[in-house]
Amino acid sequence: MLQAQIIPNPNAARSIEDMNRSENDSLLSGKNQSRPADSLKIFNPTIGDYNFKLTNGEFRPIDTALTLDAFYRKNEYNKDLFQYQQPPNMGLALNPLTILPESNEPFQLLPVGKSSMYRPVDSIKYYDVKTPLTQFIFENGVQEGQYLSTTFSHNIHSRWNYTLNYNYLSSMGRYLYTDSKNTSFLFNSNYKTKNNRYYIQAAFISHDLNNNENGGLTRQSIQAYIDNDSNFTNRNNMFSNLQDAYTKFDERRIQLQHRFGILSFGRNNNTIQESKEFPIFLHHQLIYKHQDYEYRENTALEYYDTLIVGNVLSNRKKLDHLTNKLTLGYQWSQRLNLQGGIIHQLIKPYYDTEWVYSTGIVPAETKENRIGAVAHLLFQWKDDIQVRGNASFTRGDVFGSAYHIDANINLKPFAGYTLSGGIKAKSNFPSLNYFYNQSFYDRFNYYNQDLDNQTSQELYARLSSDRFGLNLYGKLLNISNYTYLDPTYQVQQSTDALKYFSIGLQEHYKLRKFGGDLRVQYQKALENENLFPTPDIIARGTLYYEDNAFKNNMHFMTGITAHYFSEFNAREFLPVLNEFYLQNEDDTRDIGNYPQIDIFLNMKVRRMRIYLRGENINSFFMPGQNFYTPNQPSRDFKIQLGVHWYLLS
Repeated sequence: MLQAQIIPNPNAARSIEDMNRSENDSLLSGKNQSRPADSLKIFNPTIGDYNFKLTNGEFRPIDTALTLDAFYRKNEYNKDLFQYQQPPNMGLALNPLTILPESNEPFQLLPVGKSSMYRPVDSIKYYDVKTPLTQFIFENGVQEGQYLSTTFSHNIHSRWNYTLNYNYLSSMGRYLYTDSKNTSFLFNSNYKTKNNRYYIQAAFISHDLNNNENGGLTRQSIQAYIDNDSNFTNRNNMFSNLQDAYTKFDERRIQLQHRFGILSFGRNNNTIQESKEFPIFLHHQLIYKHQDYEYRENTALEYYDTLIVGNVLSNRKKLDHLTNKLTLGYQWSQRLNLQGGIIHQLIKPYYDTEWVYSTGIVPAETKENRIGAVAHLLFQWKDDIQVRGNASFTRGDVFGSAYHIDANINLKPFAGYTLSGGIKAKSNFPSLNYFYNQSFYDRFNYYNQDLDNQTSQELYARLSSDRFGLNLYGKLLNISNYTYLDPTYQVQQSTDALKYFSIGLQEHYKLRKFGGDLRVQYQKALENENLFPTPDIIARGTLYYEDNAFKNNMHFMTGITAHYFSEFNAREFLPVLNEFYLQNEDDTRDIGNYPQIDIFLNMKVRRMRIYLRGENINSFFMPGQNFYTPNQPSRDFKIQLGVHWYLLS
């Protein structure tokens, strides 16, 4: 709750810098009283006084508006799910409907199945708030459970902030053995000196992503689902391929980056204060990760293959990953930033012991030191042209050479229009999940030290119009040595390139209190479509009405949205590795060609947003058609409640 604060003799100990800043500080109002030693200052915060930045971004105000974009992101994954098919329970892997950009964090154990709830390095938020900020997020679970997220941020003083965040997800699901229990904890802090010469931000984050795995439904249960068999209206009556399997991904991560100005140039401005600038600086970043992935079965079913051990039905692989990056930079205002330097990485994937299987040995440990160079460029000419580029190169004896280039240009050729485009080129060793594995199933043991680098080149462009609410986008993608799991669960690399293109359109329109949003994407693999099957068309349409109520104390939005993708030969999900694999050509099932229709009512009261929606209402009259993977249905009808509440005190 906001309170008046008594400040004795406010001018006695204030610096000139503080006096100048207070003139435009939205938290201070009121004039000096006749007795300066006992004056009253009232703090009246505005939303512009509560800012956050991503790891490598700039500070901007938090967003409390009630918009369609916020509605699309209102889920436990905190992302727009246009390019995904949802799983039957919260917290499980999202099934991608398109070829998405690869992570900028190579050499990880993180499997695709755990990446949906994972918070990467560049997604961490650092805050700057004038009064303490508390944020609550709530989503009800499937059948039983809930998702809760709590954030508390506080500035110790104007230059030092700390933030705590805790996420908890527990959801039972309607189908047997699909329970999710995920938690993450974050502590971070950022600090800068009074003259802005030194700035530091540091964070500690832990992930515990735990799921029961049912391996999909049996053939008989899938057929009962398709036939809408009344005996299986209770989804717990359906049989699954696995009954007692469990996966767990843990990570403990420390990330720190700080900047020190080397040279100082004083420059007088129009005020009494002398502002100091440090255009030449040193920047250092450190990231340490310990990752741990485990697959376990409590009952020996021998579903995938013959077991090669007795009663040991658990395998855990681990990774220690340390990155140090040091650059020398030059910056002039916010329009020019040049950096270049060196990078060192220590990569150590390991198991507790060496593992001998039928055709080879998986060693207990592989260790590599990598050294390389990095560069960064940001140039902005007025507000019309911005050029941004990032590049890195590293080399080691085990995983070979790797590079990453990302160059982008943004133009504003006309008022209200933005044209952007760029190129991405990448070459790095495939996921460490494909590199090695120990398993009590014989067929899942491998040590693929001879894998080649997977390389990709991508051209992309986007045209946006604020005037017409229109976005046009497209990309061309070429991937060589594409690495994947074949129908027999074996790691393979393609000798031919995977070539793919996509083009899309999104338009938002308003007519008084009515509005609509349409997004359509067409995509096609030009070569080797069978390596990563995707639907040709993905579409989503929303119609809504919005207005104010209760004497303008509440803003609401209500409407209907439909999500659709065309039929395609989707991949299956393999719990043992938590990765997707290709279907067997002799026994395939397509998914898609089914609309998911939701109705919704969104409300905002002050800084609380409430989301109420009925998901997949067409399952009542189009049953048995909504699939997540070929052997796993997606979600049935569900009433979903979400709350997002900011407390400013």
